Amino acid sequence: LLDEPVDVNALLRGVREKLALMTDKSLDISCDFRSDRHVIRGDPNLLEQALLHIALNASEALEDGGTLSLSTERADVDEQFARARPNISAGSHIAIEIADDGPGIPPELRQKVFEPFFTTKDRQENAGIGLAMASGVAKAHMGDLSLDESDGGARLRLLVPLLAEEPPESDLHQPRQVTAGGAPAQ
Repeated sequence: LLDEPVDVNALLRGVREKLALMTDKSLDISCDFRSDRHVIRGDPNLLEQALLHIALNASEALEDGGTLSLSTERADVDEQFARARPNISAGSHIAIEIADDGPGIPPELRQKVFEPFFTTKDRQENAGIGLAMASGVAKAHMGDLSLDESDGGARLRLLVPLLAEEPPESDLHQPRQVTAGGAPAQ
């Protein structure tokens, strides 16, 4: 696991660019960042993979287009919340939410979505490992991945601890830009 300062908003902007290249053009991808910068310590490559898995899973639920939203905001985790989730500690976190306006996840399946190899799709189409992997990445970063159980659409929320002090801009991980062919930009 890499351990470097990562600007989550910059990481999500890169995820949005990749999603725009990988998904149907009828999908509207919006971003809402509550401040200019949220810095965490972690592995930017694993975090990007986890966020892409979550977002691609959501986009697949939007068969005829729709809206996929990526958002961040500061979340202060209290002791009671932290006790209910053994992997997370009290303190300042970044809440990364990926939401869609699709049909939602049926109540009987909500407990299973983070299980490895669970899928509602044809096995040949999808291995069912994306959300399980994303949950593992959250735990590796002392965070938590949860599903909002509201009806209509799905909202996944990743909580990761914020750095107490933000490093200078020059110390932050810089995401690579991609071209329409998916190759890194020069």
